[in-house]
Parts: sequence; C-alpha cells; structure tokens
Amino acid sequence: MTESKRADKEGTVKHGILHFTIGESFGDLITDLARERAWNDLKEGEAIIMLLEGLGCDTDQARAVIHGKKKFVTNTDHQTVTIEDDNWTPPDFEAMRQVIKQAIIDAENCLVRAKKGLFYLYMGDIANIEAEIQNIKELANIHIWKAHERARGMNRWVLDIHNRNREDLREKFKDTHAKPLGFPTTKDGPDPDLMAMLKADTKAQILSVPGDPEQKARLLRLVDSSGGDPAIFVDSKFKFDSGWLTREGVYYGCELGLHAPLADKLVEKFFAKEVGDTEPRDAQYFLEEQGWMKCTGGQWFETEKAPTPQQLATMKKWSQKHELKEYHERFRGD
Repeated sequence: MTESKRADKEGTVKHGILHFTIGESFGDLITDLARERAWNDLKEGEAIIMLLEGLGCDTDQARAVIHGKKKFVTNTDHQTVTIEDDNWTPPDFEAMRQVIKQAIIDAENCLVRAKKGLFYLYMGDIANIEAEIQNIKELANIHIWKAHERARGMNRWVLDIHNRNREDLREKFKDTHAKPLGFPTTKDGPDPDLMAMLKADTKAQILSVPGDPEQKARLLRLVDSSGGDPAIFVDSKFKFDSGWLTREGVYYGCELGLHAPLADKLVEKFFAKEVGDTEPRDAQYFLEEQGWMKCTGGQWFETEKAPTPQQLATMKKWSQKHELKEYHERFRGD
C-alpha cells in the first residue's frame, strides 16, 4: 500500500491510496535474488544493501539469509514478509578450486603428450588449450564461479580430444588390417603387424624420456590397451583397477584406457530404451549423468549424482585389493 498522485482533466493533482500485493512467491524470489547476487556475481556487499534498503532488515539478518541460515517468507496477507530458519548450503568454493586445479593438470598433461608425439593434436588446438588454461588461471583470481564453469568446459574439451584420437587410431588400425598399404612382406611370413609396430615405437618413446616411473607405467598400460575391445562382465573379484560402477554397486571392470569403448557397450546394453535410435554424443558423459562412477587406474570420480551407499560399499571392497590413489568429488551446487 502506497500513496499515489494523479491529475484530473483540469490538471489538478489529487492524492489517493494505492493497494497492491506482493504475491505468494515474493519471499522466495527476494531470497534467491540476494543469494545470486552474493554467490554467482560475488557481490555480497551489494546483496546485503539490497535487502537492507528493500526490506528494512538489519545487517545480521541479511547476512544470515545470504549464507542460507535464514530465508524470507511471504505472509498470508501477501503484503509483508517474515524471516524463518533455512538450511540452504552456499557453494563450496574449495571444491570448485579443486575442480579447476584438476582440469588444468589434465589439460597440461594433454599438451605434454601431444608435444611428445604420444598422440596427434592440431596446432590450433594446442594454441587454444594453452590460451584457455591461462584464461582460467587468471579468471580464478577474479571470479571463481565463472572459472569453475570454464574449467568443466575445458574438461569436456580435453575428453573430446582423447576420444577423437582414439577413434582416429582405431580407424587407422582397421584400414591397416584391411589393406596392406604396400608394405613389403617379410621372408618368413605376411606383412608386419603395423599396430604392434606402432605400439612398440610409442612404448620406446615413453621409456626414452625422463619422467615419473608410475606415470610411465600408466602410459605403457594405455598403449597396450589401445584399440582393445573390452567385454561386459561383472568384475566381482576386482580383476581390473579400472571400470564403471552402477548406482546399485555393480562393478564392470576394464583395462586402463578402455572406459570409452566399454561405456559405448554399457549404454547400448542398459539404456537402449532411453537413448532410442539417437546415440549420446559421448557415452561416458551419459553414464556420468546417470550417476555411474568411473575408476581409472586407482582414481575414482564422482559424477552428476552423489554416490549411493551401494557404490560406497563396493568401493570399500575394491580398496581391499587395489590402492585408492585419488578420489575426485564433483561439485553439484547442492
């Protein structure tokens, strides 16, 4: 309710009272706006001032609303609001920093492998990835929220690059076995196995450069498994330290580096009705959206959903045989 002025036909200003309501959702709306200003835009001071000037609350009340301890609720008269308890959780910036850090590490490792010739990467991609890494580093000092979103985007970009290289390599191997390409035959047998030759050459390059022995061993395993065709089986004895874990705690193991082809088979087997005739752009990401967890060489990754008790129980059994090297939490904004 507020005072208003209006002019009649003669231009005389008359006073009156204007009645209005703020709507049932006003309390939720103003609460969300303040939190968005504070957390998404990183302007907590402006959010506090907005509540002080707009609703007449005090500083402590405004800060409690912004940090999720309180919230505004519209009263039944639809004209006033009150403050009630709330349990909203603000974003975990430390978890965001860990996501950013890991994304930068993965992207830098991608560049190192490309520059060492372990797989092909377009020069334009190299320059773009280097620029994006620098942009994210700078943005992290200014706006952690935006840096986090850029880092997740770069993660998917690097994954696409790995998938593209895997498919290119698989296509080359397929062509090689189908057509000799003019390589001479040996005196003792048929044409040499070019896939084996390529793997041997790559492994020799890995062994010839200085580096962490554990990382080298991982790369050697990746080379050996490259081009493999994993079978779908329930790895109840945890033969492999890599694989996919369902929401029900069922573990499908695979050799290191074969997550992508196994994901293709798992999606086809268990989600045929969901995907229909349109296959997902990336089967791995599709499984993550369903809440399946991925393990790769002792590293576990949470996905779009929090792990279930069944998944955690299977991980505990898995860790009795294999070393859990890292556990990567996924920021979900809840």
